[in-house]
Amino acid sequence: MKPRVWRVLALFILFYFLIRLIQDMPNLVNGGLQMLSWPRTTRKLTIAIIHIVLLSAFPISAYLILTRYYVRNPVWATALIVLSAAFLFFSFYFLDNQAGRLRYFFLNNLFYYIIYTCFGAIFFFVQFAAFREVERKELLMQNRESELSFLRSQLNPHFLFNSLNNIYSLVNQKSDKALDAIAGFSQLIRYMLYDSNEQICLSEEINYITRYIALQQLRFENDLSLSIVTNGDMTCRQIAPLLLIPFVENAFKHGVFDGTGNELEITINNEKNDLYFYCSNQISKQHKDAGSGIGLGNVRRRLELLYPDHHHLDISTVNNRFIVKLHIQND
Repeated sequence: MKPRVWRVLALFILFYFLIRLIQDMPNLVNGGLQMLSWPRTTRKLTIAIIHIVLLSAFPISAYLILTRYYVRNPVWATALIVLSAAFLFFSFYFLDNQAGRLRYFFLNNLFYYIIYTCFGAIFFFVQFAAFREVERKELLMQNRESELSFLRSQLNPHFLFNSLNNIYSLVNQKSDKALDAIAGFSQLIRYMLYDSNEQICLSEEINYITRYIALQQLRFENDLSLSIVTNGDMTCRQIAPLLLIPFVENAFKHGVFDGTGNELEITINNEKNDLYFYCSNQISKQHKDAGSGIGLGNVRRRLELLYPDHHHLDISTVNNRFIVKLHIQND
């Protein structure tokens, strides 16, 4: 936290004249305000300015002591403030030729000098609280970015592992589709490494999903029964990359594609302020854990970080169909 001595000094001067104004308020009853006529000569004005500057030593010393020592040792900082205030108090007594007896000077000035010292301490704690709040927000932002980076790095190996298994299976079967699978896989890797920034167009994510589905279809001899419907402008909408693919990946991982029809349904509606994503796939009784795994848990957490209070995710199983409904609102 950087010291702001000049700001303390400027605010203290305003605070000092405010106190003098309050002191002179009773004079308004008599039709005048002594503060407005003080001082009348250049010499007195110079002395008054020097006096105010010297008085600023009370708040500034307290402020600087707290700035330097409070975080490391609050007790030691408090002791130093008391000692410095006492030293300044008695210094003013010896500098003031009209002070008279110490008791008279003590009764007339101690209260105000304590207020001046407290002013510096209050200024420090206000600045310190604001500094801590900024620090806290920066730490939360750093933690959020670190967690998002970790989640993305976790998601990519998850996808790579599944895709490589599919390609290995095609190569092991000496399928003619193996080369097409490798070519499609390379395009997906290029997107993951080079084309996916913090925010991308929804059209790019849909294109990625289409390529992923084409890669998965190579595993099957017959064309899959699936439906992909998109509505609205997909080029202007910005979303986080690789946000929708875990749901499609989960459908291929746990879904049943036996040629009975309607194995996979995907609908994406982009409206003015809302994005709706729907994914439904058939599952068998053996796939009770369709909602588990890295992918869905990962995307849940990413949604919480990226769209807090602006999304709703509903995952359910109805009549042997695994259904995902995602609604994202504009911030």
